[in-house]
Amino acid sequence: MKPDFSLTPVSTQRADYGYRPGSHSDPLVSIITPYFNAGPVFWETARSLLRMSFVDWEWIVVNDGTTDAESQSQLERLPKLDARVRLVKQDNLGPSAARNRAVKESSGRYIFQIDADDLVEPTFLEKAIWLLETQPQFSFVNSWTVNFGQTESLWREGFSRLADFLTRNWVHMCALIRREAWRDIGGYDESLRKGNEDWEFWLRMAQRGHWGYTIQEYLTWFRWQGQEHSLRHQMSMEEEKQFISTLQERFGEMGQKFPNPLWKPEVEYAEIEMTLPFRNRVERKQSETRVLMLLPWLEQSGADRFNLEAMRALSARNYKFTIVTTAPAQNDWYNEFLTVTPDIFSLDAFLNRIDYPRFLSYLIESRGINAIVISNSENGYLMLPYLQSRHPEVALLDFNHMEQPGWRSGGYPSMAARVRPPIDVNIVASEHLKSWMQRNGADASRLKLVRAGVDPDLWTPAAYERPVVRESLGIRDETPIILFVGRVVARKRPLLFANVIKRLNEANLNFAAFVIGDGEELPMLQSNLKEMGLAEKVRCLGSQSNERVREIMAGADILLLPSQHEGIAAVLYEAMSMEVIPVAADVGGARELVTPETGYLIPRQDDKAAELGGYVETLKGLLTDPLRRQIVQKRARKRITDLFAMKQTAEQLDQAIREAQTAAIQRTTPVIDPALARWMTHLNVELMRRERTIDRKFATHEIQETKAWKATYSLVTRWWDLKLKLLPLGSRRLKWYEQVTGRLTGSKAEATTAAKGSDSGNVN
Repeated sequence: MKPDFSLTPVSTQRADYGYRPGSHSDPLVSIITPYFNAGPVFWETARSLLRMSFVDWEWIVVNDGTTDAESQSQLERLPKLDARVRLVKQDNLGPSAARNRAVKESSGRYIFQIDADDLVEPTFLEKAIWLLETQPQFSFVNSWTVNFGQTESLWREGFSRLADFLTRNWVHMCALIRREAWRDIGGYDESLRKGNEDWEFWLRMAQRGHWGYTIQEYLTWFRWQGQEHSLRHQMSMEEEKQFISTLQERFGEMGQKFPNPLWKPEVEYAEIEMTLPFRNRVERKQSETRVLMLLPWLEQSGADRFNLEAMRALSARNYKFTIVTTAPAQNDWYNEFLTVTPDIFSLDAFLNRIDYPRFLSYLIESRGINAIVISNSENGYLMLPYLQSRHPEVALLDFNHMEQPGWRSGGYPSMAARVRPPIDVNIVASEHLKSWMQRNGADASRLKLVRAGVDPDLWTPAAYERPVVRESLGIRDETPIILFVGRVVARKRPLLFANVIKRLNEANLNFAAFVIGDGEELPMLQSNLKEMGLAEKVRCLGSQSNERVREIMAGADILLLPSQHEGIAAVLYEAMSMEVIPVAADVGGARELVTPETGYLIPRQDDKAAELGGYVETLKGLLTDPLRRQIVQKRARKRITDLFAMKQTAEQLDQAIREAQTAAIQRTTPVIDPALARWMTHLNVELMRRERTIDRKFATHEIQETKAWKATYSLVTRWWDLKLKLLPLGSRRLKWYEQVTGRLTGSKAEATTAAKGSDSGNVN
């Protein structure tokens, strides 16, 4: 996932659950913050900490001789925010002394250091603590960083740089640290008052054999306020040279013996640990319904779009959601889901599979979960026996959109039919799928039909100026637009889409086409379009936000969806609500939504040429008849508003969850014997381990897969490593090099700034 710089952890566009402690206990984490004339931005830091999902903390803010009256008044109001906040005052001794003082005043097993103007994601502490509890070889943990403010960038370097820390500081100081490691090195060097104190701190940690891990998620936010306003770095060039020279004298011999703790590997047939390493009971209201969603990922797909809109609708009914993704992915829609819930956990980022079951058990206990809903997560189904045996009072449901021929004997609906005992309610999106599941062994009494609707007030063309949208796309008013929206995968038959477009283009028809979505078949589609001479005719836009999809649909006319198989594709609901005419394959439950008056369904045929002709002739008729398009478009939207609005869907989902809760309450004992459930989970975890090994190399899961990109990345990386060796920070060679390049580019000022890039803040 890549953060949206405008969607900071304190943005009003984000969901905020305002977690509070549900019970009193000694703090597990001590948050420490040095404060000196921080100003108004400090309230954002405070809000980000108060929004955290981990609640068992104390926050010690050290007033390091603040002189500004407004800042002083701000500090006086601070303890009133929360009883867990403590204010300590000292003379101005610098941030190092302030951090050391805070630690002396603290009692937590872990120390979380954050400056007075930085931000943290709500789930960082929970993820970091779980990592340190399950990976004891690491002494501290941080994450990828978002640089925001006057400079916006993403920083993906971390502790895996190892001995490279001898030439520069690669991380921001925001991290969770074991108290015993802090105690072992004696904290910060208080003589360092002009910056770089955290660089020296990390090297002393390494000297004592301590090292850390960087979570490959953007969970901390570093604020740039401009060098002239920075209190982090006040060294002159000469002072910095002397500082670096001193570091190299003290730590230079560590190059060959730098600590390198490795991620604990997945072990064959490892025993499942049942004991929770810590507890985090949050306060919950009796009127709330807490739901744990088990999803494979957060990607642009019909299932995830439905999940997003359904969660938003249920949130208005006092539902609170915790999302767990169970498969490695880029999670491109992470930001979309943050507007619905702050509680999102991608398990592969911070846990081994052997710890998945007890982490889910921890979440159930922590949040007071009432119901678990599985949607398209094989790992979720595999862990059901464990969860049901450990938490028999929790309702278990799943939601299925379509069967998947050729995979797992029918895909997720097949899994649902085979795990009948634990699941209380099987929700299906169509009559077609309901009948399929009954034929394949599902308990008919537990099947409940909930049609996947859409919010017509959100998905409405009235919210957009159609001419303005079309102008932004570079399309003239009289040119109809054909869309392909969704994951570009084999099941969607993108090659058939390309061939249809080719035939329409050969007929000299006036139209434009756009492809919205990513997927493994997108490179092939782009290659085919280029070979067909359609690269200019069809624009591939990649993955887009829901807002952008709605905007483009507001200027479009036709949705072309020639899928091999579907349930009822979510994009059909959305397109019809936006007055976009569906021309889709007559598969799954499509007939339950699309009628002859509201769209066109093309039958699947063994004769591929005839099937292709069906799409082409239907589209020819629509492209050449604007009046016909207008009539069908209005009818399509009316069908949505009358029968398939998300309001009705939310009511049906609410009823299904309450029915499942009733069934769970009536259970007196677990459906599955706990010992048997544990053994089944043991085998299932081993199955997950064998099927996919998570690559723990730093920053691999976002690296592009094209050969050209890999070659470029390798070349740049090698050049950077070579430059660090040939031109170490503070050296005369580096100064000479920057003076020469500065003159060549006419930017001597930029070269000077680059030479000062080794302080704790300048990690990008």
